[in-house]
Amino acid sequence: MLVLFQNRIIYMPSMPPFSRSERIADYTTQCRPVVWREERISAEDGTGLAIAVGEVAVGGEGKGDAPASERGERRRVVICYFQGNGSSLPPRLPVLSSILKLLLQQPSPVTTSTPSSTSNPPPSSPPPTIYTILALSYRGYWTSTGRPSEPGLILDAQAILAHAARTYPPSPTTRFVLWGQSLGAGVALDAASNAAATLSPPTPPPTHATNLNPSASPPIHGIILETPFLSIRAMLLALYPQKWLPYRYLSPFLRNNWDSEAALRRLALASTSTPSSSTPEQLPPKPKILILQASRDELVPPTHAVAIERLCLDLGFVSKSGPDSTFPPSSDHHPADAGEVHRIEIGGAFHTDVLSKAQGRRAVVGFLREA
Repeated sequence: MLVLFQNRIIYMPSMPPFSRSERIADYTTQCRPVVWREERISAEDGTGLAIAVGEVAVGGEGKGDAPASERGERRRVVICYFQGNGSSLPPRLPVLSSILKLLLQQPSPVTTSTPSSTSNPPPSSPPPTIYTILALSYRGYWTSTGRPSEPGLILDAQAILAHAARTYPPSPTTRFVLWGQSLGAGVALDAASNAAATLSPPTPPPTHATNLNPSASPPIHGIILETPFLSIRAMLLALYPQKWLPYRYLSPFLRNNWDSEAALRRLALASTSTPSSSTPEQLPPKPKILILQASRDELVPPTHAVAIERLCLDLGFVSKSGPDSTFPPSSDHHPADAGEVHRIEIGGAFHTDVLSKAQGRRAVVGFLREA
């Protein structure tokens, strides 16, 4: 029965009850001043998908809630968000809004000497930036059509990346970040590896989004893995360690794997050699990776986040050391596209409440500012 109904066990779009009838309007007050809207896109197989879009403008003369067309040319960070396996997007929007609201605040300057005087220059402000979150509702979740499965969610992830590239054409001032929570971390890693493998050698950015290949993926500059796990198989072993239980022996029958190790290996391989690349300048950049580990995670063992970090290091990513609450800026010794990994353990956090902790929110905000 577990083998036959594994999709219903892994994907729970109707838990808690009435999740699929949630509305963005029900969370408007909690999200202010961030305004969210629902948009529709289609996967390659024709499945209709819902996405929730919210953004803020930081710095410059524009207002945080002003339309993007009125803000002029700015740096842009596009975040594609992949949720966990339960519930729907609207209840997650207040938490995502808390990140956007923190980005609106000026970062505190780091003081290394005596208090500032009139002779000291003021601390540098972050460059004018528009932060846009595109939150994907998988097939079968919220108002999306279809039924969830691993092959289906892979198509959904490809669809939102293609939509992001069409809507926000890649350019020197545009950065693309993937952010996945729990199951969504596996979706994000798989999407990043597929995007890197299919990325053509860089060409001058198009003037209009309509000039892009409709299925093209943008370059991925950053990945946030919030409470990730190694694979469904590894989770079976973690949840049912007793050798006398049959569940640990079901891995050969799994139709859903979400193998983060395999995805990371594909991502690293694509960043070192591709069929159409002959020089390092033509290779897709290795992204920065932030791993958020919940110190009191009741589902995923701590060894999973540690193993993902160790694998990144084995694959040539650069370890980032720094305060546990922030993603440290890139140093002169390691260029921004060198591929950096930083694991942060969020104190007191359970599996689904990393962002309820100030440390978790600061880590995400710091990472996005450095994207």
